[in-house]
Amino acid sequence: MGNANNLKYGSCVNYYEGVVVEDRGDIVTLDVKGRLGYFEIAKDMFIAQYPFKLGQVVGWKMSFVEQLAPEMCTGYERGVMNPDNTMYMEGTVSLVEDCAISWNIKDDQGFCKTPMRMLLSDIPFEVGQTVGWNMSKIVQISEDADDKYVSNIHNREERAKEISNRNN
Repeated sequence: MGNANNLKYGSCVNYYEGVVVEDRGDIVTLDVKGRLGYFEIAKDMFIAQYPFKLGQVVGWKMSFVEQLAPEMCTGYERGVMNPDNTMYMEGTVSLVEDCAISWNIKDDQGFCKTPMRMLLSDIPFEVGQTVGWNMSKIVQISEDADDKYVSNIHNREERAKEISNRNN
């Protein structure tokens, strides 16, 4: 059974921040600051004191995502708290691109896409492989939204509409 002891670098936990870009009821979508990826994650993975807002900044701790050996893929212990207040998580690779991979978090907890520089593996990633990492709950940093990110989100939406209108 998989657990945090199967991670070679699970103790290398770093602090990350992201920005809320969408709230779909039970799922919140985050852009990870520093162009480090994209999360669609269930609200039960959050410590939320305020209603979610577009552009709101959140933070969490997370280890690098590691590829697990096939014999470790039969099951896992989700939600086991580690000494650094992180939980062991697993997912299944759903898409491999030149510079990034996507994976579904087990137990329908969400989806993530991240650049290859955030991943650790001795062999190439393939669809269907299991990955593991340590991660804390995501915490809202403040009630307020970051206006810069809200503006960028609106600008991106406007550009997408313009391109769609030109193509039609």
